Amino acid sequence: MFNTSFAGKIDLLGSGRFQSDWFVKRSVIKMGSRKLRQVVVSDELDDFLEASVEDESNVQMAVGWVMFYRWLLSIDYKGETLRQGIILFVVGMIAHLAITGLAALVAGAVVYNAVLPSLGIVIGCGIVGYGLFTSILNIKAWASPGFN
Repeated sequence: MFNTSFAGKIDLLGSGRFQSDWFVKRSVIKMGSRKLRQVVVSDELDDFLEASVEDESNVQMAVGWVMFYRWLLSIDYKGETLRQGIILFVVGMIAHLAITGLAALVAGAVVYNAVLPSLGIVIGCGIVGYGLFTSILNIKAWASPGFN
Protein backbone atom coordinates (compact mmCIF):
# COMPACT_ATOMS: atom_id res chain seq x y z
CA MET A 1 0.00 0.00 0.00
CA PHE A 2 2.82 2.42 0.80
CA ASN A 3 5.18 1.41 -2.01
CA THR A 4 6.75 4.53 -3.55
CA SER A 5 8.69 3.11 -6.51
CA PHE A 6 7.31 1.36 -9.57
CA ALA A 7 9.38 0.21 -12.55
CA GLY A 8 8.46 -1.32 -15.89
CA LYS A 9 6.50 -0.64 -19.02
CA ILE A 10 3.25 1.29 -18.69
CA ASP A 11 0.54 -0.94 -20.13
CA LEU A 12 -2.36 1.45 -19.72
CA LEU A 13 -2.65 5.17 -19.18
CA GLY A 14 -6.31 5.67 -18.29
CA SER A 15 -8.40 7.86 -20.53
CA GLY A 16 -10.21 9.28 -17.51
CA ARG A 17 -8.33 12.57 -17.25
CA PHE A 18 -9.14 15.74 -15.32
CA GLN A 19 -7.12 18.85 -16.17
CA SER A 20 -6.81 21.90 -13.93
CA ASP A 21 -4.46 24.88 -13.92
CA TRP A 22 -2.12 23.13 -11.46
CA PHE A 23 -2.31 19.43 -12.23
CA VAL A 24 -3.73 16.55 -14.25
CA LYS A 25 -5.54 13.69 -12.50
CA ARG A 26 -5.35 10.30 -14.25
CA SER A 27 -7.99 7.72 -13.41
CA VAL A 28 -5.56 4.79 -13.69
CA ILE A 29 -1.97 3.95 -14.59
CA LYS A 30 -1.33 0.23 -15.10
CA MET A 31 2.15 -1.33 -15.01
CA GLY A 32 2.00 -5.12 -15.28
CA SER A 33 -0.17 -6.39 -12.44
CA ARG A 34 -0.03 -3.04 -10.56
CA LYS A 35 -2.81 -0.50 -10.97
CA LEU A 36 -2.44 2.97 -9.54
CA ARG A 37 -5.83 4.65 -9.34
CA GLN A 38 -6.53 8.38 -9.10
CA VAL A 39 -3.00 9.64 -9.73
CA VAL A 40 -2.27 13.37 -9.54
CA VAL A 41 0.36 14.37 -12.13
CA SER A 42 1.92 17.65 -13.30
CA ASP A 43 1.64 18.57 -17.00
CA GLU A 44 5.33 17.91 -17.68
CA LEU A 45 5.28 14.49 -16.01
CA ASP A 46 2.06 13.64 -17.86
CA ASP A 47 3.83 14.34 -21.17
CA PHE A 48 6.61 11.92 -20.11
CA LEU A 49 3.99 9.28 -19.29
CA GLU A 50 2.29 9.65 -22.67
CA ALA A 51 5.62 9.47 -24.53
CA SER A 52 6.64 6.31 -22.66
CA VAL A 53 3.33 4.62 -23.54
CA GLU A 54 3.69 5.56 -27.23
CA ASP A 55 7.17 4.03 -27.63
CA GLU A 56 6.62 1.25 -25.03
CA SER A 57 9.73 2.18 -23.02
CA ASN A 58 10.49 1.11 -19.47
CA VAL A 59 10.11 3.81 -16.85
CA GLN A 60 10.68 4.13 -13.15
CA MET A 61 8.09 6.17 -11.29
CA ALA A 62 8.30 7.50 -7.76
CA VAL A 63 4.83 8.02 -6.33
CA GLY A 64 3.77 9.64 -3.07
CA TRP A 65 0.49 10.66 -1.45
CA VAL A 66 -1.49 13.87 -1.34
CA MET A 67 -4.53 13.36 0.88
CA PHE A 68 -5.95 10.07 -0.45
CA TYR A 69 -4.69 10.38 -4.03
CA ARG A 70 -1.45 8.96 -5.38
CA TRP A 71 0.92 11.74 -6.50
CA LEU A 72 3.50 11.16 -9.25
CA LEU A 73 6.61 12.93 -7.96
CA SER A 74 9.37 11.72 -10.27
CA ILE A 75 9.79 9.66 -13.42
CA ASP A 76 12.88 8.26 -15.11
CA TYR A 77 12.35 7.79 -18.86
CA LYS A 78 15.17 6.94 -21.29
CA GLY A 79 17.83 7.94 -18.75
CA GLU A 80 16.30 11.35 -18.05
CA THR A 81 14.80 11.99 -14.62
CA LEU A 82 12.05 14.57 -14.28
CA ARG A 83 10.74 15.60 -10.87
CA GLN A 84 7.70 17.50 -9.71
CA GLY A 85 8.64 21.19 -9.51
CA ILE A 86 9.90 22.28 -6.09
CA ILE A 87 7.27 25.03 -5.65
CA LEU A 88 4.33 22.72 -6.38
CA PHE A 89 5.93 20.00 -4.28
CA VAL A 90 6.24 22.29 -1.25
CA VAL A 91 2.72 23.71 -1.74
CA GLY A 92 1.32 20.17 -2.07
CA MET A 93 3.13 19.06 1.09
CA ILE A 94 1.84 22.07 3.04
CA ALA A 95 -1.72 21.42 1.82
CA HIS A 96 -1.41 17.72 2.69
CA LEU A 97 -0.17 18.46 6.21
CA ALA A 98 -2.75 21.20 6.76
CA ILE A 99 -5.66 19.02 5.69
CA THR A 100 -4.54 16.00 7.71
CA GLY A 101 -3.98 18.28 10.71
CA LEU A 102 -7.46 19.77 10.33
CA ALA A 103 -8.98 16.29 9.92
CA ALA A 104 -7.17 15.15 13.07
CA LEU A 105 -8.46 18.15 15.00
CA VAL A 106 -12.07 17.76 13.86
CA ALA A 107 -12.27 13.95 14.16
CA GLY A 108 -10.45 13.98 17.48
CA ALA A 109 -12.68 16.72 18.90
CA VAL A 110 -15.90 15.05 17.76
CA VAL A 111 -14.95 11.69 19.25
CA TYR A 112 -13.50 13.37 22.35
CA ASN A 113 -16.79 15.18 23.05
CA ALA A 114 -19.27 12.59 21.80
CA VAL A 115 -17.79 9.23 22.74
CA LEU A 116 -14.67 8.91 24.84
CA PRO A 117 -11.95 11.50 25.48
CA SER A 118 -9.04 9.05 25.32
CA LEU A 119 -10.35 7.58 22.03
CA GLY A 120 -10.55 11.10 20.56
CA ILE A 121 -6.91 11.71 21.43
CA VAL A 122 -5.88 8.36 19.90
CA ILE A 123 -7.81 9.06 16.68
CA GLY A 124 -6.38 12.58 16.40
CA CYS A 125 -2.83 11.31 16.94
CA GLY A 126 -3.39 8.50 14.41
CA ILE A 127 -4.43 10.95 11.70
CA VAL A 128 -1.47 13.20 12.47
CA GLY A 129 0.78 10.12 12.29
CA TYR A 130 -0.65 9.25 8.88
CA GLY A 131 0.06 12.78 7.65
CA LEU A 132 3.65 12.73 8.91
CA PHE A 133 4.32 9.19 7.65
CA THR A 134 3.04 9.94 4.13
CA SER A 135 5.01 13.21 4.12
CA ILE A 136 8.21 11.28 4.80
CA LEU A 137 7.30 8.90 1.96
CA ASN A 138 6.71 11.89 -0.33
CA ILE A 139 10.12 13.37 0.41
CA LYS A 140 11.73 9.97 -0.20
CA ALA A 141 9.84 9.54 -3.49
CA TRP A 142 10.59 13.06 -4.72
CA ALA A 143 14.31 12.77 -3.96
CA SER A 144 14.64 9.22 -5.30
CA PRO A 145 17.24 8.60 -8.00
CA GLY A 146 16.49 7.16 -11.44
CA PHE A 147 17.31 3.63 -12.55
CA ASN A 148 20.23 2.01 -10.74
